[in-house]
Amino acid sequence: MIKRGSDTRFTLGFPFGARAIQRTFLLPFVVGWAIACGDGNDHQQRPDLRPLSSNIVCPGCGPYLLTICVGNDGNAAAEDFDVWVDTVPFGTFRSLAPGDQECLDARYSHTGPGPTALINVDPENKVEEQNEDNNTLAFPRPNPTGCDIICTPGPTPVPTHKAATGIERDLR
Repeated sequence: MIKRGSDTRFTLGFPFGARAIQRTFLLPFVVGWAIACGDGNDHQQRPDLRPLSSNIVCPGCGPYLLTICVGNDGNAAAEDFDVWVDTVPFGTFRSLAPGDQECLDARYSHTGPGPTALINVDPENKVEEQNEDNNTLAFPRPNPTGCDIICTPGPTPVPTHKAATGIERDLR
């Protein structure tokens, strides 16, 4: 360090004499600071998976049809990751490119505790992501009697007769 009046400067010295001390102590500090601080940017290419939406359809009798959409907000593709609902595997994505979103459809049973279910993208953390804290989405469980109303047997329909007009025929 050279001090002239109130002006203090750090300089890199030569490998001999008094300036060798400046180089010995200052250079490791500068190099260490540059490595530790960098330029503030994360240059690693990583995906960032997150559930975007869910939709439940009652197809009539039988289990619900659940659609789950997942997006990749990262800057790298994500390969071979699973989606679970609560603690049950729901489906697997083979690949999801950066900026893309895709949906999975599967049958869903509404059993489980509480009024909400939890979608979990990459629950086993197979994919190293930019943000691991945005992989879940809660959605309300369907009303367990919603599809049951559709499945309630009603009276057997009685065939009706219509006059034949060339298109319609006797339904018996």
